[in-house]
Amino acid sequence: MKTWILASFMACAALSLQAKDAAIVAPDTSHTEVATTDLKVLQPTLNLEPVKNVTGTILGPFGWLSAHFDTRLKGNRGWGFGGGLGWAYAGSNDWFGEKESFHLLSLSPEFNYLFGKKKSKFELGGGMTVALIFGKVEYLEDGYMGPTGPGYVVPGNTHETFLAYYFFGTIGYRLQPFRGFSMRVGISPTFGLGGGHSIDGFLPIPYLGFGYSF
Repeated sequence: MKTWILASFMACAALSLQAKDAAIVAPDTSHTEVATTDLKVLQPTLNLEPVKNVTGTILGPFGWLSAHFDTRLKGNRGWGFGGGLGWAYAGSNDWFGEKESFHLLSLSPEFNYLFGKKKSKFELGGGMTVALIFGKVEYLEDGYMGPTGPGYVVPGNTHETFLAYYFFGTIGYRLQPFRGFSMRVGISPTFGLGGGHSIDGFLPIPYLGFGYSF
């Protein structure tokens, strides 16, 4: 009887040790599977985070120099919207004794679409520029006509300030990673409705910009 009881204990002990060893050796993959699943769930969310971009631009529809900002609706491609603030200067000096000097400050809301899954994109867009233009007109009082005359006199009614508007498109290449250095280059077809506060005809304007996406 004692031998049977001892054998029973020995068998139970052996089974317990085997079960304990199995529990120690067998890896617990439940947490790894949960972590992997969490990453798979989070990855699309990270990819859909809207990418924003800030660019300093030379020429283009905003003016000689401008600052441009835009954001995607989601991810780093597809539809987006933004705008720019620009500055420009225009002056003339003719042989009839007139000298004009005007500055332009512009605000340009726009929308665009980026094609391409990687950081190299093809950009199509469009928008409208509203500009405040201010300056003055000077003329020669006496002496021979021409830009080398004795001097300019500014009459009291030659200072001018007015608003202007025009429409533009955007066709170009954009380098835009999820985060880092960015670049824009292309052509901006610009047109207006004519009259005293818009441009006449069609004018293609090149642009080049460098910035940062985040």
